Amino acid sequence: MGDHAVAIANQTIYQITGQMPSEKREKGTENLYRPGGEPSK
Repeated sequence: MGDHAVAIANQTIYQITGQMPSEKREKGTENLYRPGGEPSK
């Protein structure tokens, strides 16, 4: 699902700016939420 969202975001950026975004982007190493709804620290 995340890859699909990134593809849509990249296409939107291209349509607005006329340039593809760079391939380098920061990625998180931890999940935002843990099972049970507890935020990760």
